[in-house]
Amino acid sequence: MKRLMIVIAMMVPLMTPASLFSERSGEIFQATREGPGELALGLIYVGVFIPPVGLATVPAGIAVAAVDELVVSPVVDLCCLPYDLAQPRHGFVLRVRDADGKPIAGARFFANMSTRSHIEDVVRETTDENGEIFVSKLNHVSLKHVTISADGCYDYREYDGPWHCVYEKQPGEDGRIVLDFVMKRKIRPVEKVKAAIEIP
Repeated sequence: MKRLMIVIAMMVPLMTPASLFSERSGEIFQATREGPGELALGLIYVGVFIPPVGLATVPAGIAVAAVDELVVSPVVDLCCLPYDLAQPRHGFVLRVRDADGKPIAGARFFANMSTRSHIEDVVRETTDENGEIFVSKLNHVSLKHVTISADGCYDYREYDGPWHCVYEKQPGEDGRIVLDFVMKRKIRPVEKVKAAIEIP
């Protein structure tokens, strides 16, 4: 029994690396929602690409994933529950503004999102009056195929320029990650007016 406990203790970091080594975002049951760890995924991937070996690794990967999701991750989440409940906010913010720093309300935002544990999702929202979108998801994410459109602005696409993370750490700016996007406003030229002046 003692040896079994030692083996389990050694496997935990391999089973749920995202929940053990990543920051808690304040999201309840974060580890469970991140999905199985790299050990389970690795065993399954090996079995898929090397079918003869997969006869052993795929069932083992499924078993490890089940133990991770049904035992290890919930225990980690329950231990972290007091901390998570004490956090005022969680998730992250998408902020859309113009070159002068003014928020762009009503911007239509679309992006593919994936967590560090390879969980795929989609963000399809419209910015509020502050030019922001709150995403109640894990804060360790990567966004791909970003597209933003707004009236009076040129469409923003991921190849139009870099976007960067700004970490707000001061109280009042509640510690969430802010992903900052800058759009270019369209400049409408003033029409020329031709006036005929008669001089007597």
